[in-house]
Formats: sequence, structure tokens, C-alpha cells
Amino acid sequence: MRAHMMDGDLIANTIEVESLDVFTSLVDADLYGGGPGDSIIDGVLVPKPAPPATPYAELSVAYLNEVRLIRERILARINGYLLRLINNEPPAYAEEKALCETLIAGLLDITTIPSVLAATTMPELEYAVKVEYARLVGLASENLVLAFRQVDV
Repeated sequence: MRAHMMDGDLIANTIEVESLDVFTSLVDADLYGGGPGDSIIDGVLVPKPAPPATPYAELSVAYLNEVRLIRERILARINGYLLRLINNEPPAYAEEKALCETLIAGLLDITTIPSVLAATTMPELEYAVKVEYARLVGLASENLVLAFRQVDV
């Protein structure tokens, strides 16, 4: 049978036993339910408090680090495209170079734009980043849109 080992009112552990007489601090786990960390007070199970939610600041740091990693992949693709342009010197080089510079600047700023800094919840932060990526993709030429493929933020 399952038994709770009690430490005062606190369930310290749940174990399998043949009988509740093995230790004086055992109570029938099937009768009360619950588990380690819960309490039994006056015969009533009192669940342990829920763990605190992960603070937004901690979540946002991890998310923005992932955004930076994705940004670096996109920047590498844009820089690779820019190098191919320089080597081939097509007639539209100046326009494409300017567009690359605009996209690079936007990507470098993506974690510090006002809408990202103003976010106070994860959904707001994710939305702000997605909107900025969509804005940048909207500026990109057909060739540069490929740099943004497989971006999932």
C-alpha cells in the first residue's frame, strides 16, 4: 500500500509499505491523496503552493537570445548575397547594396526597437518581433526574401 511519511503536517515522502504500522509517522496515501510537499491539516489535504511563474524578464532574455541567433543566420545570408553582388557587379548593384544595408541595420536593431522594448508580456514581445521581421521581409527584393526563409520567432 502507498503511505505518506509525515513530518508534522507536511508530507515528506510517499512510499510503498506492507502496513502503516512500519513507522509511527505513516498515513494512508490513498485515503488522503497528494504527495511530497503537500500537507494534511486536521485530516484535510492542503496542496503545496504552485511554483512561481517564470518572470517575464527571464523568459524575454531567453527569447531575445534566440532572436539574435536567428538574426545572425539571416545576416550571414545577406552578407553572402552582398559578396556575390560585389563579385558579379550587376547593373543594379547600388540599389541592392543599399537595400542590403537597410535590412542589415533593421536586423541589428530588432531587439532594441521601441515596440520590442515596450513589451511587458511574452505574447507582446513575440508579436513585436514578428511584425518587425514582416516589415523587413516586405522591404526585401525577391532575391533577399530568401535570406529570411525558415525564420520562426
